[in-house]
Amino acid sequence: MFKGDLVQFAPADLLLFLCHMGKEGVLTVRRDGEVLSLGFQRNLLVEAHGEAADRLILAELERAGVGADILERLRRGRKETGLPLPRILEEVPSLPAPAVAAALQTGLQETVLRLLLLDRGEFQFNEIAVDLIPHLPPGDGQALVMDLTRQVDEYRELLRGLAPLERRPVATACAVPVTAGNGATSANPPGGEGEPTAAPTCDTALSPAEQYLLDLAGTAATAADLLENAALPRLVAARAIRALVDRGRLELVAARAAEPASAAKPTETTAFSPYRQALRRLLQADDQQRRIRELLSFAQTHCKVTVLMAVHAGRLRRATVYYRDPGGRLTARDHRDPGIDLAGDQVFQRVLAHGVPFLGEVFPSPVLDAIEAEAPAADCAVLPLGAIGGHDLLLYAATANHSPAVGPLACLELLSWQLRTPSDDARAAGPSQAAAKADQRQAAPATAAADQGLDAMVAKIKDLPPMPQVIARILDLLGNPDCKLAELTAALSQDPALVARLIKVSNSSLYSGGQSCGSLNQAIVRLGTRTTRSVVVAASTRSLFPADGSRVGLAGRTLWRHAVETGLAARRVAEFMRWTDPDEAFAGGVLHDLGKLIILLNLPDEACEIQRRCQAGEDDAGALERRALGFDHTEVGERLLQGWSMPPCLVACARWHHQPEAAGQHQDLVRLVGCGDLLSHCLGDGAGGVYDPESPAGRRLAAVTEAMGLDESARTDLLGLLALDLEQGDLLD
Repeated sequence: MFKGDLVQFAPADLLLFLCHMGKEGVLTVRRDGEVLSLGFQRNLLVEAHGEAADRLILAELERAGVGADILERLRRGRKETGLPLPRILEEVPSLPAPAVAAALQTGLQETVLRLLLLDRGEFQFNEIAVDLIPHLPPGDGQALVMDLTRQVDEYRELLRGLAPLERRPVATACAVPVTAGNGATSANPPGGEGEPTAAPTCDTALSPAEQYLLDLAGTAATAADLLENAALPRLVAARAIRALVDRGRLELVAARAAEPASAAKPTETTAFSPYRQALRRLLQADDQQRRIRELLSFAQTHCKVTVLMAVHAGRLRRATVYYRDPGGRLTARDHRDPGIDLAGDQVFQRVLAHGVPFLGEVFPSPVLDAIEAEAPAADCAVLPLGAIGGHDLLLYAATANHSPAVGPLACLELLSWQLRTPSDDARAAGPSQAAAKADQRQAAPATAAADQGLDAMVAKIKDLPPMPQVIARILDLLGNPDCKLAELTAALSQDPALVARLIKVSNSSLYSGGQSCGSLNQAIVRLGTRTTRSVVVAASTRSLFPADGSRVGLAGRTLWRHAVETGLAARRVAEFMRWTDPDEAFAGGVLHDLGKLIILLNLPDEACEIQRRCQAGEDDAGALERRALGFDHTEVGERLLQGWSMPPCLVACARWHHQPEAAGQHQDLVRLVGCGDLLSHCLGDGAGGVYDPESPAGRRLAAVTEAMGLDESARTDLLGLLALDLEQGDLLD
């Protein structure tokens, strides 16, 4: 494994080095949420993809005449499986080969170009087997890098001519030259009154790329947005924008230029028109996170410094500080768990306690000092934005000059009121009423605010990080043509994330054929070893950079072990009960506590505190979660698996493993999983591998197994076989 940062290892040098070393493997690069992946076989580049390249490939196929129904199938397959588009194309044989080859080559070159343009970012190279992509012949990596390096120079030169890219693109209305009756040309058509106007005359012959960008300009806030959102190669888009500017068809104007003052007409503030646009987008947003992003974007554009804060139990858990430099560029600095108590800052504490915004002159603030957010400013605002995922959000924004009555800060306050929820209004009514509302929230099983927090938490999770230690073993098996299905299944069974992902992909519209798949064996048979390898490679490269930037620690590893133990135990119980598909019970077992992992990834402090109180015997995990969060892990797991379109039987295992009788038609399977859960607690790592029949878990296990028709002799045999499973499962490697 080879990893580092592009600050120390320039992208061109990195690619040439990998080609020169003749390695086979996958290079993954991440910067600011963008992930690029390149596959190498010796000195050959055999694949390269990223989000932008996938969009470009679809656009190229559309321009080549591929039908809308096929394009929609590709988009749906990409969304459902999470696989890169080049791999999805393998499953759609009806596509014209020349169009696919041209689109794939364009996407590969675009990915490499975007990598060469990076000046920083994390990278990691894993030596793993890489399959060739049909219709994309391997290319000489060194030659491609040298060729694209020249394009990088041209691209940067074009950007220098267009800078700054924060300006707004405006299509220019140009008059078309026409011939007057005397043979002279006029800038206006015949029949106009008065003298000819001085409208600019423009060449009307536009290339397809230029016409496309001209049409797109009206939807782009800045030239940078136009360049980023265009479904064209970066260099082609930059050339076209420069040509449009040079020919007078496109003008880049200051995004915040004010109208000239007039004695007869009061000058409109520069913030009010953007405020109306932001308000429209905010009201159209369908979730709280999108509304907050609209408000934050407005603040970033019109304020000198902006700070988004997440607060829990009166302490600052996270703060992101945004600055506008003199050139207008936005920079950000993130502070995770700075450990600051807001009680020491009267302004922030008052806004947090009463939910009432503050607007006024800048003030001395120990909170802002601690996160180094001070900047030369005149006026500021502190605004409550409501709660998400168990955290209260606050926004601090400051302007360089005094903000007028209808200025940016006043507009921000108006926008912030659109984010209010009933729980916020209750807090604003007063401390005693807020406390009463809080007590009601704790007593209720769920509230609208808690449901919103649950939705927001689940929406963040696309895929779970797999366990790196089993990836190499799985890829070795997949590369062996003599590998037996049982051996492959045993290796994959050690990683709940891969089990979940393989079943999810096998149930996508691309592979399912309308038939639901609920077990690992079925998923492998349906996908085949080639696609299974693609899923494993994609999962392993994504896991290098978790979406929230954190690592699953000791608590996470404990959850993984318990998940696998429960799966193995549920499979053994299923065999004893002569269940038709023991692998289905295994899948239900490894996914049953998925909600706990999601809570840990999103709210690590709360999750660890709940775990500590549960181990201390204060209450069971579900009750503690509902009191602290307003929902429990079974609801989170159900919502996530439903979003992944998992089979209903597996969704039921996540939701009802503590109450099998509520699982309806799936209660028999859920009862197997619930029994497996008890067996893990009785005999697994958490119990030290020693079964105590007199422990609370042991007594519950006896009652459950007796109800299932397993007597003491059968229970003894079951425990003995499961002990061997756990000893030979290599779970802790």
